[in-house]
Amino acid sequence: MTPRVSVIVPVYNAMPHLQECLASILGQSLRNLEVICVDDGSTDDSLSFLQEQARQDRRVTVLEQPHSSAGAARNRGLALARGKYLSFLDADDLFAGTMLETAYDRAEAMSVEVVCFGADRYVQVEDRFESTPWTLKLEQFPRADVFSSEDIRPNVFRATLGWTWDKLFLRDYIRREGLEFQDIRIHNDMFFVYSAVLSAQRIAIIDKVLVHQRVRPFGSLSTSAVKATALDCVADALESTRNRLVAKGQDQVFGRDFRNYALSLFLYHLDSLEGPAREELYRRIQGDWIRRFGLDTVDEFYFYRPDEYERLQDMRFLPYERYLRCERLQAESARQAAVARANRVNASRLKTQLSRANTELARAKKDAQTSRADASAVRSSRAYLLGRLLLGPARLVRRAASARRRR
Repeated sequence: MTPRVSVIVPVYNAMPHLQECLASILGQSLRNLEVICVDDGSTDDSLSFLQEQARQDRRVTVLEQPHSSAGAARNRGLALARGKYLSFLDADDLFAGTMLETAYDRAEAMSVEVVCFGADRYVQVEDRFESTPWTLKLEQFPRADVFSSEDIRPNVFRATLGWTWDKLFLRDYIRREGLEFQDIRIHNDMFFVYSAVLSAQRIAIIDKVLVHQRVRPFGSLSTSAVKATALDCVADALESTRNRLVAKGQDQVFGRDFRNYALSLFLYHLDSLEGPAREELYRRIQGDWIRRFGLDTVDEFYFYRPDEYERLQDMRFLPYERYLRCERLQAESARQAAVARANRVNASRLKTQLSRANTELARAKKDAQTSRADASAVRSSRAYLLGRLLLGPARLVRRAASARRRR
């Protein structure tokens, strides 16, 4: 029987989280699936664990390869996949229990090529889930059950991210488009994902969190240490994506979106690095990448974000040392503005609290005045005066008796 979904998992030294990851796949409510785990030359116990899982569950297939990249590992799995749809998961992340069934049902009901859905983050050190609405920007998608990539506005590259694991792909569509992953260290899924999304004529979204990305303090492929040694991967992934846009005649439609995305990605990585690696990236952006991706041939109105355009101008014309100085001055200016705003907020808050206190004080005074007026009214009443007259002799007797006891 043909599997409904093939789940492809690249694995490299993932033993600390591999069992939990695989359990989240094999425990899916959709039972008719195949899981293709590709060990990318692990040096821990990942391979032996996977082989044991394959002996216990016939849905699991294990492939081995010398250490290369997650992209190369996904391509091995892609070549073997038999499912009608393709799903991808990193070996430390988790599927929600109904993820595959929910995505599969939507894909079948709408006859789509790509399904995009929500994701969040699992912050491991704090054992909590963190919302990430920016991974699926609903406001950029049309209000329709099915739509094409051209209907996504204003920027298809920002509506959904270049990740595979928050999407389901029709396998025949991927093979018809001839798509594979790049064999590079980081961003090896950018070309595959955006190429699939940009060429799709039938896309659907699910406004529900169906996958959890694990955030770890170290060991992830997105850490600064890895980025510092893989700077060229950024430009390689972008260039392949841009070249396909041009080859498919899509540059007129998506060229502006792409260049804005390229600039945002440069700035993201620049802000993620420190020290010599950051300076090296700055010099590559300034010396080659700005020109290579045509960011110096368009005016400020071409860019969606004025702040990013201003930083682009700084990178074009300022030496790195002056750029750093401007950056520090801007940060200090922003800090002072934040302090000023906080002071205004605090002053406004204190004014509000003082107003409330004055209101309470006025209310208390009014209550006291009312109480005094009530007491005065009681003391002047006939009943009160008659009571004092009747009780007067008794009070005199009690006072005399008290005086005798004191003597």
